[in-house]
Amino acid sequence: FAKPPALKEVYNDLDDGAVGFFRVLKDESKFERLFTLARLTPYSREEYDLCRRTWEACTDDVERAYRWFVVARMSFSGRFGCGWSSVISSSARGMASTSSSWLGALRTLPLAHKRLQNVAIEQQDFRQILAAYDSPQTFFYLDPPYVPDTRRAGEYRHELCGEDHAELVQMLLSAKGRCMLSGYAHPVYRPLELSGW
Repeated sequence: FAKPPALKEVYNDLDDGAVGFFRVLKDESKFERLFTLARLTPYSREEYDLCRRTWEACTDDVERAYRWFVVARMSFSGRFGCGWSSVISSSARGMASTSSSWLGALRTLPLAHKRLQNVAIEQQDFRQILAAYDSPQTFFYLDPPYVPDTRRAGEYRHELCGEDHAELVQMLLSAKGRCMLSGYAHPVYRPLELSGW
């Protein structure tokens, strides 16, 4: 979100919660309701628990996006649904840092809504996205699930196995466009390093 908009931009994720949230956030007719729901929500364990239990079964896309956002922003250490972040020992702006972080996230919603207006939102496997959008003018930023050996904890809703990571590496090595990959050092990424990454 911090970079200047490009002529054509695509956001891709396999997680239906994230994709649904960004689609609602982008939508002119749905954003105001999403923003109102979020603004009226205190930083609360009860609200977190309710949203964590009910977001997936919710059939209203705005309500579902709102509940997903609550779980995403109020989860401990940014690990979706792993428990309410109740850190109260640190302070920011005269309040618990968790409350301050929640209020900061609310302030960014209108900016994110505006920024997404010309962004296409996809929900495809990385293979399809790389094949569809690769060109000499393309810049890919990829943030796949980290290789399990490099994580301290946590699972992703959509994991990549070792073969998937190896295939991703091969696709990046043959890409026409420029690529940036987030991750931690691991032998599966060694071919990238040997190619100057």
